[in-house]
Amino acid sequence: MPAQALALLVELGVHPGILGVDALFEGRRVQWETPQPTLVSGPRVAHLGRPGLDCALLGLAERAGVRWKAGTPVTRDALRDLDPRVAILDATGRAAVSAARCDRPRPPLVSRLFHVGGRFPEPARAFGIAAGPSGYAYRLGNAQGLVLGVVGRGEWVRAGIDAVLAGLAEVAPWMVADVPAGAVAPGRSGAASTQWAVPGARALLLGDAALARDALASQGLAAGLCDAVRAASLVSGGSESGPPKDQATLPTAHIRHVLHAVDSSPFRQSPGWREYRAFLYAVSAEPSSPVSLDQRNSNTL
Repeated sequence: MPAQALALLVELGVHPGILGVDALFEGRRVQWETPQPTLVSGPRVAHLGRPGLDCALLGLAERAGVRWKAGTPVTRDALRDLDPRVAILDATGRAAVSAARCDRPRPPLVSRLFHVGGRFPEPARAFGIAAGPSGYAYRLGNAQGLVLGVVGRGEWVRAGIDAVLAGLAEVAPWMVADVPAGAVAPGRSGAASTQWAVPGARALLLGDAALARDALASQGLAAGLCDAVRAASLVSGGSESGPPKDQATLPTAHIRHVLHAVDSSPFRQSPGWREYRAFLYAVSAEPSSPVSLDQRNSNTL
């Protein structure tokens, strides 16, 4: 998360220390266009711990008097039955329940996370990313430990922990050289490729419900927070809750950024990357009305 967005959390009352933040990082290690990693400078960012952030935001909402209705599935039919005067803010993530249509590659790139416990020196916690033959891998850390992520298809993401670490050691040995044996625990997994939604008639899509960003070009968490702040301002000010007029063109810059990253990888001609490139090229040709290559599946929410 950019330092500016971290400042927003502080303003809201979330202390960085409970999220594992004890440093800001200005550089990253990138092994993408070359076989060896290079250090690249960039804006200062913080590495936040989850689910600590989620719990902190939930606590803020509860202290502000927000009432929750838990246990009721959110469906498109349920949204239709709501009073027309009720503002609908859709933060259902990639499900994008209220969307008229979701567009995503078939099959998607899949992400698997692994947690590494222990304390690591600050340079070792900087963000790093490496291209692989079937996807890419990244690592980052904070005061709570390290996270290793692998994104792609096939055995690159399906294998057991030992096989994943062995694959990383073959492609980018620096990524796992300081990881203690037996210290790696499995984390979450799920779709990770670019996805976006065409808004429905009533709801305002927030964060991943509007545009789920590929980690190759992501500041998705910061964007989601900005969406939420904007939505809260609209609702509290009595404005219309419908989607902004420019939301249809929102994916354009992100798609092109991801496409540029994929095109610069030495593995771009491998089968998995070629499929993803074809999908991104198809939608970048008409950014104002993106459609998937498999239109039969694109309206499945």
